[in-house]
Amino acid sequence: MEKIHYFMVGMPSGGKTSYIVRLCIQLINESNMMYKLMDGRLPDGLCHIQEQMDIMDSFQNIMRTFENVCYDITLPLVNETGENIALVIPDLSGEHYRRLVEERYISKMIYDRLQKADTILFFINTETMEKEDRLDCNEASTASLIEQSMKMEEQDNAKLPMKKILMPEKATQSQVVDLIQILLGLAKKKIRVKFVMSAWDRVEKKISKENLIPEDYLKEQLPLLYQYIISNLDKLEYEVFGVSAQGAEYADKREMERLQDADVDIETLVKVVMPDGTKYQDISRLLRK
Repeated sequence: MEKIHYFMVGMPSGGKTSYIVRLCIQLINESNMMYKLMDGRLPDGLCHIQEQMDIMDSFQNIMRTFENVCYDITLPLVNETGENIALVIPDLSGEHYRRLVEERYISKMIYDRLQKADTILFFINTETMEKEDRLDCNEASTASLIEQSMKMEEQDNAKLPMKKILMPEKATQSQVVDLIQILLGLAKKKIRVKFVMSAWDRVEKKISKENLIPEDYLKEQLPLLYQYIISNLDKLEYEVFGVSAQGAEYADKREMERLQDADVDIETLVKVVMPDGTKYQDISRLLRK
């Protein structure tokens, strides 16, 4: 049986665990999928996420993966052509990647899995990211910046207490670019990267555009990241997907009540949006070769 190693990457609250949990739910319960569990076998490592599966099935937000937790989910699958494959996908807390960016610390566990990876699944949730605004450095704004700097210097000279500058709790676009740059630097070969835009249902509500293409959204919302991607095509081969693993915002009581009143099966709202904009409920299509 061929083993294909996927490496899941993303800052905290990027959507990695939500995808794994929903994928396992679909594989166990669905039959009309690109990939199916081979001979009725269950995924190896299912015990690590069984509680999370129960929580998602009851339409509650799942818990974030604890920083000291690391496990591999191995999916024994058969594809539409009858080919048997085993997909090995590790789930690591996003805090590991935050630490990699902020402290330049990498564990041997991450390094070893990165070297084995055939494909990186790079999860990005723009809904949980810190917004970064560009400075408009015209004459007026520059004068304003100088004035603010002078005031801060006067405060420092007067020995007034200054607030400690802390790294933002939410990931920034700059940190995401830093992370992919570090990973590509560690990889020993040109690698395939699938950028996964999480919480796609919320993206579609925010941007009411018919047939929104994931790559267009990434280019518009994360221009710094997109520029880095297209400037490093000698190091990576990429695709951009949209994924809604939950199908709805479970914490939004009004939305949940509206869906229930309309007798909508929330699980039918789960989707993957392919690079060309085609939509499927079968999120295993993200894993296609």
